[in-house]
Amino acid sequence: MRQLFLTLILLFFCVEEILSQTEVSGAITSDTEWTIEGSPYLITGNTLVAKNITLTINPGVIIQASSDTYLRIDGSFRT
Repeated sequence: MRQLFLTLILLFFCVEEILSQTEVSGAITSDTEWTIEGSPYLITGNTLVAKNITLTINPGVIIQASSDTYLRIDGSFRT
């Protein structure tokens, strides 16, 4: 019984981690805020913050990208 309980707890945390990630790709064309609740942010394709647009990245946010993608800032970003 105890092993089942521990397995369920572990499964809960794994599912929560998978569901809380946010995939990002393409152009960001309006002011955007990346929050800890949406973290980690997975850059799945080339991503551009357009001119005159601000990307705010809150403290603690994790950003992950593969080696063949990029995040380009033509606008601005703040933390």
